[in-house]
Amino acid sequence: MSVPTTHREFFDELAPSWEDYISPLDRAAVGTIVASMGILPGDRVLDLGSGTGVAIPALQQWVKHDGRVVALDISGQMLEEARVLHGQVGTSYVQADGSALPFRDETFDALLCNATFPHLRDKDAALREIGRVLRPGGRVYIAHLVGRERTNAIHRNAGGVIGQDLVPDADEMKLMLEAAGFSDVTVADEPARYVAVGRRPV
Repeated sequence: MSVPTTHREFFDELAPSWEDYISPLDRAAVGTIVASMGILPGDRVLDLGSGTGVAIPALQQWVKHDGRVVALDISGQMLEEARVLHGQVGTSYVQADGSALPFRDETFDALLCNATFPHLRDKDAALREIGRVLRPGGRVYIAHLVGRERTNAIHRNAGGVIGQDLVPDADEMKLMLEAAGFSDVTVADEPARYVAVGRRPV
């Protein structure tokens, strides 16, 4: 088996077994993050870096029948697994780079970026793109189910194409979000979670 040289290859290779690494506690933790997002029935929500779709059931629960979840990932294999697991009712699947989102301005009411931000090719460009596709007042949630130090250790230990995919510390993340035009920025870095939130100004 060849060694992956791109993020797409890396996550395509992991896709068939990815669900094996997601515990019931992980699913519950993602559900808690989604519940904190203030999503309303009828909202359009982008799940940026959806993987096999661990957040999709919770997002679908909040947007209800009139809303829409769009799952975006660089890995076509991850999206195929997600499509099989979660179906297409109320959810669309888009393969794209998170640093160049293929959507019109002000498309989404909220955006979740769970366990993905370190892997984005150009983080500053990605944050600008997130701001562009969010509607005024819309919020982005950048989340990990463990704190920054542990997440970064996992990536360093894995090495290869993700070896230097690191979560910024709280101060740097806040500055990055503000530089991209977000307001009301908060960053919580705790052992059991890392959540950065920013709002597109009205």
